[in-house]
Amino acid sequence: MVGDACRSCGEPFVANASFRRSIEERDTAARVRAGCVRACEACGRGGKVPVCSEGRCALSPAPASAELPDCHPPDPWAVSLWARVPPAGLTDAELAARLVYAEALATGCSGEAFLPKIVRGIAWVVASRVRASEKSPAAARRFGKGVRGVVFQPGQFDSTLSTRYSLSRWKDFLCPRDAKVWALARDAVRAGFAPGAAGPFAGRSATGVYYYRHFDPWPAAKRPPVPAWAAPDRQNRLRFPGAEDPALDACIGFFSPH
Repeated sequence: MVGDACRSCGEPFVANASFRRSIEERDTAARVRAGCVRACEACGRGGKVPVCSEGRCALSPAPASAELPDCHPPDPWAVSLWARVPPAGLTDAELAARLVYAEALATGCSGEAFLPKIVRGIAWVVASRVRASEKSPAAARRFGKGVRGVVFQPGQFDSTLSTRYSLSRWKDFLCPRDAKVWALARDAVRAGFAPGAAGPFAGRSATGVYYYRHFDPWPAAKRPPVPAWAAPDRQNRLRFPGAEDPALDACIGFFSPH
């Protein structure tokens, strides 16, 4: 059986009785491979990426930049992204940075000169939601509670966390590859969650964000309309201090709670 040949960090992978019954009942190579992938996951926590190939767990080279976090291969059995991301070993700061990184790519504006502002703004939205959830039960119900609750709150960050959505950047969440954007996301999270942080909007909280160019890859007829709460002319829309930037405004909108 292929599963019996898997190796996890040099140790044999032995399928348990339940796994064997599952294989015997379904007799699918995909499930055998799934068992190997899970056995290999422990290998990926030393800066290398576990790869299950031909029934063996091998370690691919570490990412080109030591600044990049580990990649987490998706579990073929997972039904949600929460199940695809091993919670153990991922700090709140890393989870938030992964979300900010992938969301920045999801905007469709990651190649623009104003990318650092986008990243700072998204990180501030995450931090603002976490702080709001600590003070208000209503905010906790809407946005989730704590960093993990906010990151994985259903329906809030589908542009990164939905695995059934064609434009979602969930693969980038699991495996950041752009060292420049990752560094921006990591630093923005540190700044946004620092005690006493005022954020990029003159001390105002930002709990809403909308990506106006996110759906550009779709035909115009299939793009959803901009929701009323994200209308570009809303009075609670926030802008970065300084000169106006029409291109930035056309890409992303940040909104205060009121």
